[in-house]
Amino acid sequence: MRKVSPLKLSVVETLQSCSQGVSNLALRQLYSECANDFRAYESEYLSKVPLGKLGEIQQIQTNDENVIVFNGVTKKQLINLYTQYLVSSKKPGRVLYDQMFASSEGKCPYCANIGHATTLDHFLPKADYPHLSIIPANLVPSCKDCQMFKGTSSPNIHGLPQLIHPLHDIDEFFSEIWIEAKITNFKPLILSFSVNPPVTWCNQKRIRAIHTFDLLHLANRYRTAAST
Repeated sequence: MRKVSPLKLSVVETLQSCSQGVSNLALRQLYSECANDFRAYESEYLSKVPLGKLGEIQQIQTNDENVIVFNGVTKKQLINLYTQYLVSSKKPGRVLYDQMFASSEGKCPYCANIGHATTLDHFLPKADYPHLSIIPANLVPSCKDCQMFKGTSSPNIHGLPQLIHPLHDIDEFFSEIWIEAKITNFKPLILSFSVNPPVTWCNQKRIRAIHTFDLLHLANRYRTAAST
């Protein structure tokens, strides 16, 4: 896991850039009127990340794309902000997408550089959190393997712990050693990797480290990378 310095970019700036690409004036106005709602969700997100409490953020668990999420905006319209107005190379928002993507210098921070970043991953999946679809703090450069293994998993108060967040998590995950390597064979050289957090870590930190390591299949991927 590698920490990436987040851009000094707010969701309101992202919203404004995405809205510029909306040709429907009524829809553009509707998006613009949601600035305070997005700002509130961003503030909640940033306050919960270092506490490992992103699972407390409300989920929108429904397949109904026309369900109203807030302020008259539907789930589909919120997801479209990302897919149609931030990702699209023909829209003004793409400039910000490219800046966020470039922040990791082409490497994937989830696996600490062994994979090449190919896309922006929604740390909390947009299918369940459409209201976070364009919040910069929720968009992490990712390689294909990490995105595949991570899938649409998300923390919640009754289930999974929160993955380590490469942009906004506590420094201990990046400044302290918690992954251990052992030589298991010399010819050919083979290493095994496991989680061995500092004894000073609380149980929550240990659980989050183990969950991140296991979900992203880092033991096998590091062993393969080390063999080269």
